[in-house]
Amino acid sequence: MKEKNNGQISFEYKISPNYSNYTIAGAHGGLQPGGLITANIFSERTAIPKRITHRLTEEGGLGEIIEEDKKDAIIRDVLFSLSMTPNTAKSLGKWLIEKAEEYERHFVKVAAKEESDG
Repeated sequence: MKEKNNGQISFEYKISPNYSNYTIAGAHGGLQPGGLITANIFSERTAIPKRITHRLTEEGGLGEIIEEDKKDAIIRDVLFSLSMTPNTAKSLGKWLIEKAEEYERHFVKVAAKEESDG
């Protein structure tokens, strides 16, 4: 944190060695006894088969799938948890809404223009 004499403050951002980027599908969580709000962040995917059996072609290559051992469900992988104060939750929520609206202003106009130019 670097302070300036004119009533301003600057923050420098450094990337943690543990930094990861995730595409998320949602969150599940709630209020904690200590007053924090916790959001368990998850991604979604189809189940990965435990086992697949193929027929072999006459040439020895893979043929059709004849058996697949796979759950018939969508998997929600809980990637990490965020715990925050109510004020931080409001601030984060406001920021996310602003970014979603910014996306709509930019990309919805572009898509509508491309459609009309079509």
